Amino acid sequence: MGWMDTVGTMDHLERVMALRRLPLFSGLDTRDLDPLAQVTSERAYPPDEPVYVQGEPGDEMMMVIDGTARITWRLPDETVEVAMLRPGAVVGEMALLTDRPRAADVHAGPGGLVGLVIERKAFESILCERPGVALELLSVLAERLATTPTTDGPGELGARVR
Repeated sequence: MGWMDTVGTMDHLERVMALRRLPLFSGLDTRDLDPLAQVTSERAYPPDEPVYVQGEPGDEMMMVIDGTARITWRLPDETVEVAMLRPGAVVGEMALLTDRPRAADVHAGPGGLVGLVIERKAFESILCERPGVALELLSVLAERLATTPTTDGPGELGARVR
């Protein structure tokens, strides 16, 4: 990971409200969002700084709160930008849940990036304690599977950006 700053500008209620605005967690009630907000940390990255590196272990995920996150795949002969994530997006959840290496590089966008980060152990604990969180997550991730790259190369998402 590149340079980043752990910041603490959001209080607990602001974190709950930010999580509620994320599509990944929008179907959850405050009882489920409260423990999530308690275990998140706020991070800020300057423009173009690396956040996650393709091939490295994924032990956390980030919810984009402000700014953008640029997602790229490093292929043998080129680097392909596949997405620019805006506030409300989540990055790193697939590596976190599958315990597989990160599938892409993530850099802060041109205006920087602020996100809420949750580490694997804390997230797994919440999934065990709050089945509603697990069910909501399954629903969102099932929708995403259609655009996930495979070992045969980029999936539908990759085909659309070329």
